Amino acid sequence: RQRDYPAALRAFRAALAAYPNDPRALFGLSLALQATGDASGAAQAGAAFETVWAGADTILTPDDL
Repeated sequence: RQRDYPAALRAFRAALAAYPNDPRALFGLSLALQATGDASGAAQAGAAFETVWAGADTILTPDDL
């Protein structure tokens, strides 16, 4: 929300180090990478998110982060 993407990347990566495959951290990482122009990294994080979020009964949005 604050558009401090370097800080967001650090926070999401730290969350994933502590909680591997955390879906919200993967979703946020994908969004932050996309915002910084890293399309390849965003696609990888997005694919990982889709894998762990498969079957969920809700849809995440940036407001959920």
